[in-house]
Amino acid sequence: MNSKIPIKRILCAAVAAVMFSSLAACTAPLSKTKDLTASSLEFVVANAPAVSTRKVVIKASPANIRSGPGRNYSVIGRTQKGKSFDYLGTKKDNRKNVWYKIQYTKTKTGWVISSLGKLTAVTTTKATTAASKTTSSTTSVTEGTVSTTTTSWMCVSSIHKPKTTASTTPTGTTTTTTAAARKKNLIISGNPVNVRSGAGKNYSKIGSTSRGKKYELLGTEKDSSGTKWYKIQYTASKAGWVLGSLAYIEGEKPNNKDNGKVAYLTFDDGPSVNTIKILDILDKYNVKATFFVIYHGNMKSKYQEIVKRGHTLALHSYTHDYSKIYKSEKGYYSDLNKIHDYVEKTTGVDSKIIRFPGGSSNTVSNKYNKGIMKTLKKSVTKNGYYYHDWNVSSGDAAGRNIKASKLLKNVKSGIGKKKVINVLMHDTGKSKMTTVEALPSIIEYIRSQGYSFEAITEDSTLIQHG
Repeated sequence: MNSKIPIKRILCAAVAAVMFSSLAACTAPLSKTKDLTASSLEFVVANAPAVSTRKVVIKASPANIRSGPGRNYSVIGRTQKGKSFDYLGTKKDNRKNVWYKIQYTKTKTGWVISSLGKLTAVTTTKATTAASKTTSSTTSVTEGTVSTTTTSWMCVSSIHKPKTTASTTPTGTTTTTTAAARKKNLIISGNPVNVRSGAGKNYSKIGSTSRGKKYELLGTEKDSSGTKWYKIQYTASKAGWVLGSLAYIEGEKPNNKDNGKVAYLTFDDGPSVNTIKILDILDKYNVKATFFVIYHGNMKSKYQEIVKRGHTLALHSYTHDYSKIYKSEKGYYSDLNKIHDYVEKTTGVDSKIIRFPGGSSNTVSNKYNKGIMKTLKKSVTKNGYYYHDWNVSSGDAAGRNIKASKLLKNVKSGIGKKKVINVLMHDTGKSKMTTVEALPSIIEYIRSQGYSFEAITEDSTLIQHG
């Protein structure tokens, strides 16, 4: 090769040769190959024009993506802290809140409130983009021929490896499905288990299944938080996704979580002066919990701290006043909507997880509207809420500062042989100081019995009375 030929001419010739010889790529000789790598493009990179783009970087988790610039618009998805999206515009709602329009997926735009997103400028070059492509497509010059080999390796590598397909989700994660994976079955270990349209709790529910059901395994994926999901052949014509902790691959030994031995620690009526103490203990033991909150106007930072530390912020009520809540179905939803809207405004969490004041089996409500609980249990489920009662009680609601040893004893006796436990405790300030005192011993005992701790999500096992 003549060393005096300009590098630009070499590159142009190589690209042209690729276009005319792509059909022969599979049969091109594999020996004596000289790669034109990114180092050959230094001149182009150095002289490429800069391209400036604007991004919206999410700064809190989870952040709702809405169909329009306002909280009255529907939620079309959720995303996590650190994710970035192309910025498309800005608008203010009727309350003067600023909203950013983003390119949520390749085909869908959405809106995120500015308090949950940061507008930034990113400068790149066209050549950088071109160079990055060379990592997935390498042009090689061989004696007399030019061929392009891509990372799919369909021509050569498929002789030695099973065919691999990959797809990228709107959240930026990649699903890898191999022929070997398709030969395996997945056994459902939770009950009930939601089947979703994608690998993440922000995807829509397309159905449900139960313990012992078996499905063909199509692939695995981790969502933005690192949680594993399994893709299954849900019906003859439809695929779906189930949470990894609620299923296991046939022939592989399931762990405690796969066997369904799970503990949900729940705290009602907060936040309070005890909340940070509780959160510190949970952090120490690396345990996630669920807080069924009511309205406290002077505790805004506590709501936010619960979310910041990765726990579930769920809804209990706004007033906790039975005479208002259980007077009518309309009265119940008026109260529920108020706490829902306050929590969302304060933290960005659009919670659909609730606990009825007094539990779904309470009889006090009959004093205000006989039979109201039967109506509400059906109604909230129909409206997309997940209500949770409890099957283990610490007994801290029986009085003020009951001895910590008594609270631990109540938990021990309540667990029995249950595989899934939902432990009721309270976060109500000075009257429940002993609940904070007993919490480390409660965690240690439950863990010693082989339970794994989880915060309640929309995919969690429902513990409901009666």
